Amino acid sequence: MNNSSLSRYASTLVLVTNARGMIEDIWPEDTLFFKNSHQWIKQPLQNLIVTNERTVFNNTLKNLIVASSQKTTIKTFLQNEKGKKYAVELVIQKIKKNNITLQFVFTVQNIQPLQNKTKSFPVELLLREGIINNVHAIIVILDPNGNINYLNKAGEQITGYPLKSVLQQNWFKIFVPKNEQAKALQIFKKLKRGKQAIDFENTILSKKKQHKTIQWKNTPIFSDNNFKGILSMGIDISELKNTTIALQQSEHKFKSLTEAIPVGISFCNTEGKILYINKAFTKIFGYTSKDLKTINDWFNKAYPNQLSAQQAKERWANHVKQVQNENLSTTHELVMVAKNGSHKVIELKTSYSNKFIYNIFIDLTEKRSIETEAKETSLKFKRIIENFPVPMASCDLNFNLLFINNKFKEIFGYEMEEIKIYPAWFKKIKFETPEDEARHDAEFYGYLQEVQTNPDKIAPILYRQIFNKSGELRDINITFNLFDNELFAILEDVTDQNNYIKLLQESEERFKALAQNMPIAIGSYNTDGTVNFINNHFTKTIGYVAEDLPTIEDWYYRTQPDPVKRKQYYEHWVSLIEAFSINPNQEIPYVESDITCKDGSIKTFSYLFSIYKKTVYIIFVDVTVRRKVEKELMASHIQLQRLSAHQRRTKEEERKFIAEHIHDTIGQPITGIKIDLTVLKNKIQKTDAGLAEKINHDIEIANGVILAIRKMATDLRPSILDDFGLTAAIEWECREFEKRTGILCFFEYDNSLKNETSDLQSNLYRIVQEALSNIDKYAQARQITVQLSKINGYILLSIKDNGEGYNLEDKDKSLTIISIKDRVRNLKGTCTLQNLEYGKGGHLLIKIPGKSTN
Repeated sequence: MNNSSLSRYASTLVLVTNARGMIEDIWPEDTLFFKNSHQWIKQPLQNLIVTNERTVFNNTLKNLIVASSQKTTIKTFLQNEKGKKYAVELVIQKIKKNNITLQFVFTVQNIQPLQNKTKSFPVELLLREGIINNVHAIIVILDPNGNINYLNKAGEQITGYPLKSVLQQNWFKIFVPKNEQAKALQIFKKLKRGKQAIDFENTILSKKKQHKTIQWKNTPIFSDNNFKGILSMGIDISELKNTTIALQQSEHKFKSLTEAIPVGISFCNTEGKILYINKAFTKIFGYTSKDLKTINDWFNKAYPNQLSAQQAKERWANHVKQVQNENLSTTHELVMVAKNGSHKVIELKTSYSNKFIYNIFIDLTEKRSIETEAKETSLKFKRIIENFPVPMASCDLNFNLLFINNKFKEIFGYEMEEIKIYPAWFKKIKFETPEDEARHDAEFYGYLQEVQTNPDKIAPILYRQIFNKSGELRDINITFNLFDNELFAILEDVTDQNNYIKLLQESEERFKALAQNMPIAIGSYNTDGTVNFINNHFTKTIGYVAEDLPTIEDWYYRTQPDPVKRKQYYEHWVSLIEAFSINPNQEIPYVESDITCKDGSIKTFSYLFSIYKKTVYIIFVDVTVRRKVEKELMASHIQLQRLSAHQRRTKEEERKFIAEHIHDTIGQPITGIKIDLTVLKNKIQKTDAGLAEKINHDIEIANGVILAIRKMATDLRPSILDDFGLTAAIEWECREFEKRTGILCFFEYDNSLKNETSDLQSNLYRIVQEALSNIDKYAQARQITVQLSKINGYILLSIKDNGEGYNLEDKDKSLTIISIKDRVRNLKGTCTLQNLEYGKGGHLLIKIPGKSTN
């Protein structure tokens, strides 16, 4: 562009940038406010924008790129090469080619330089000329103390106060609410110090105590750098504020309503931009507003093929044209595709209002599926009912038969034509007396009359005896229901069932007759707890008769005086009945308890239950004597165990005493004799060789005696057990066993058994000794592994061998095994014998509570 010599007086600036905002051309290069503009070429335009305004500028540019409009205008601030700032109006126009943005043209106009300092305001001139009173806004002038010097007529009207009534009074005390006074005074102080105009918004109180929202423009007044007060111009935006709040509330209510509606809703403008989608729409189709920006996005995704999508676009275009002239609403049922690929049957309602097109999507998929299934079910029902294994029939409201199934024909032998016309079928029903027939009519016709006004009325089940074609009398339960002016009846043949009930009743009577005189207590209860039957022996044994125990609660109340046990036994009864009702084939548990008889004596009974349908049969077995004998036997058994343990302890102590006695009284003297003989031999070795040789022979005899005494003492009680503990003793025993038998014997242990009692250690040592001896005699083993450990407070002793294993059938005949088990039992432990895999030996496992566990 060529610059004119007059361009330096121009007040408008034009800049051209590429799509990235880099300046390519400027006109004119020199203006009234911007000099040497040519140096901006190839620089980003945003460098001219004041720093805190650049974000707004960049966002405006981005929005213009994607918008359909070609031009936009914003107000911002520029700075020239000297850093001087100007308020400007910036008109931005984009230049596109083939739908691609190539350039931007920026026109800078209405350029106003910013003043750093506020000049003295010509208040007297404004007042003299009457300018302020012609402004439709509050204008108030305050002195340096915040007192009112002037209030224009618009201010008087908005506040309700005439100027005379508030002149020279403090503005903040009269007009500003207490909760906002601090903020307003802070603004006033800033105006005093900063000499800068300040905009802000606050609430004032009118004379009628109404709250008014005012948007203020506050300008400080200075004269020769002295603060004279402020000139404030305020616009009443209360109605605008209230309207905005009401609009927001209305929008919130609209969104809340549409979000709660269980049908899909969307609306868009006539250009096809989708503005809103509710949650139900997303739930039906899976699409959100991010997926669907325009109506074309919807057509391309929601229609199953190109043809249906094209038809939808054409319908849309026609609808948009028509709604411009008239309010038009359309309804279509369509098949649409959801985001997950599933097909939806949708009823689409489209309407137009206030330049927006509203679409309502009603999901009919499940409804149409149910309708299809209902049709198929109806056909299946007709096929099923024809061959249903129960007689069925229907008639109209004149009681003429419309349908009978095959089972009806089979049971009664009639064809449709024989009994179709009323009252042919009704004459087949047997009535003993006219009164019986009248009762039948009252039940049957009464139901039909009542169901006309009360469709939820449940029909009674009628028991009737009906003659079939062969003249046989059949017992029938009739269930009927009225539907769509057609009476359906199911005629259940219960003839065989009634015969069976009669037989059952006869069987029950025979049972009572048999059970009445049996020499054992028998009772019968219903599952609801009421008594059926108590035999003579029950009364003889326990003392109560049926009248004393009408219910199961009475039974527990009389026989269980302890309320805790009474509750426990009653809850057991209830749980037993409930469990049986769920699974009639389950095993009934064994129950035994003490009961208080009518004479006050306490007896022990075991109960044998048998439940058939809704009757509980109970056999009461008196085990009082048996339990007494068992207790005495158990006490005797415990005494034997204690005696056995005492004998072992006594025997062990005796062994220890004998071993120490042999060592002290025999071993030590012989050792002294050996020493004396050795000394004597050494003295006469050179003088009398023959006698020395004889003495040497005596020394060898003494050595043999010492070894025999030592072995005898060790067999009785190895001293290593008392001196070094259990693990050292077992280790020594394993080594001695290995030397004696040639069988490899491994011992594994931990060091956690040092604090166990002497009795426990002695018993464990003897168990190992007896187990090794037993393996040597019978197992034919080549290797033994002994493991001793303590885990979770329990001592575990494991002895495995690779021999022939244990004869588990005869294990209780082996004296060694019986002895081991007896020792373990006295230690309150467990003993397990098992064979490893075939031909791989046996395993003895012992578990005994340790000292901490006891």
